Amino acid sequence: MPQPVVRARSIAARLSAIGLKPRIRRGHTGFRVEVTPPVGPSAAHWTALLAALEQGDQFGLRTDGASTVAWALVLSEDPASPTKRGTDPQP
Repeated sequence: MPQPVVRARSIAARLSAIGLKPRIRRGHTGFRVEVTPPVGPSAAHWTALLAALEQGDQFGLRTDGASTVAWALVLSEDPASPTKRGTDPQP
């Protein structure tokens, strides 16, 4: 399996290819790729966004009412290791 940083950059490149501006943050558990999804995306755009995010070990969508962030987490460790599922993990 490719290095975590390579996987995170690959996700970011896929997001950039569909016109988004991804951000990569490094944390103690891995790399988090974040992007602000467009307002009212087409079905094709949304499908491409999800296809990129699902390349991470975990992915999701966070909204606080004022802003929305789509994210993918690429773990530095084996993704089968215990993590809290169903939360919005921070690297």
